[in-house]
Amino acid sequence: DSEWLTTHFAFEAIHDNVLKLDILGHVDPTAIRMLQNLTGINPKDIPMNDEKVIAQFNGDTLIDNEKLTSAGLPEFGTQVARKMLVDTNPTTFADLTKISGLAHGTDVFFGNIRDLILNGDCNIVNCIGCRDDIMISLMEYGLEPLTSFKIMEAVRKGKGLTEAEEQLMIEHKVPEWFIIACKKIKYLFPKAHAVAYCMMSVRIAWFKMYYPLEYYATYFTWRSDAYDIEAMVGGLDTIKKRYFEIVNKVNNNEKTSVKENALLTFYEIAIEMYQRGYSFSNINLEKSLDVEFAVDKENNQIIPPFKVCDG
Repeated sequence: DSEWLTTHFAFEAIHDNVLKLDILGHVDPTAIRMLQNLTGINPKDIPMNDEKVIAQFNGDTLIDNEKLTSAGLPEFGTQVARKMLVDTNPTTFADLTKISGLAHGTDVFFGNIRDLILNGDCNIVNCIGCRDDIMISLMEYGLEPLTSFKIMEAVRKGKGLTEAEEQLMIEHKVPEWFIIACKKIKYLFPKAHAVAYCMMSVRIAWFKMYYPLEYYATYFTWRSDAYDIEAMVGGLDTIKKRYFEIVNKVNNNEKTSVKENALLTFYEIAIEMYQRGYSFSNINLEKSLDVEFAVDKENNQIIPPFKVCDG
């Protein structure tokens, strides 16, 4: 009964004659640009080996007696990613690259590499994280470059190993755990992609460490999908109360709304911000912007924009 008619084509019928663009939207470059505008710091000048910054990824940096962790950092802020960080305890940028690869692969970490690390068979430095690790490792064990490449390509596509390939690896004294891991992998991430993600994350982590007000203003502008202006103005106790109301619902297997799920992350980052000694101001008719949070250094606050008001 609709006025519109929709025609459906089988994908195979248009694959060779219609141009299809797979465009991946990313908020990180926008966030980094905002941080550059607020601080005047060129993100390309940020080092990738600042120990205090890297320490955020294993949660052992203490600020005002509170742990500053990877919460709110792209790629490493989700509950699953943070569990991986606890299991692997990264200390270098190279470790983060491995973890990024592990997180984006299929059947790579859970039920595979994680078990091997916990058993002591391998560690975060020598495990398989990205597809490149397979080729480089096999060449180091003495396999020919082309053979190493072909094995890498088969494994990263989830095709496993042939009997001949496995025998060749055994002859070159490739460890048993390495062969076991290769057989289980269904998809492996490219290292260059993982490095690009990690560079973004470390840059943002650097701002989180050294320019906290600007970081939180940027986070709440671009990363939050829901806001609670009453809790923001109510302060830390109000935010904690509402946060634990939703946490308790989740723990009791009660149904939570889409907005409640979005607010869970919002409250968590807000709690961290308050514990570091910063806070939200109320909406300010003179200083609030339309969509971006503004920085008030004089009062150690960020000023919410008008978009946080419902409706």
